Amino acid sequence: MRIVIGITKGIFFRHTKENIIHGNLTSSNILLDEQNNPKIADVGLSRLMTTAGNTNMIATAGTLGYSAPELSKIKNSSTKTDVYSLGVIILEILTGKSPSEATDGLDLPQWVASIVK
Repeated sequence: MRIVIGITKGIFFRHTKENIIHGNLTSSNILLDEQNNPKIADVGLSRLMTTAGNTNMIATAGTLGYSAPELSKIKNSSTKTDVYSLGVIILEILTGKSPSEATDGLDLPQWVASIVK
């Protein structure tokens, strides 16, 4: 719980105080210190990974399973896409499953939704 709360506080701080959207939030971008306090890494790097001619498009490399479904329809990430990715990280912690590996042909959020139903 402390790790999830720490990640949530970090994302909230970035969104409200610094007006920064992560854009590529994954569990591999969450680092833990010696006391298991989470540190969010690679903040804002998704913007730097895009080509100069396509600056409005975010890079999605390495985010398989973490991207919000509507992200394929929009060109810019937002606080909502970061919150969706945070939810996937929480599901990953709770289930111990990777969002990139399909279970019964479903990604992690879809699989959890099918279990809840």
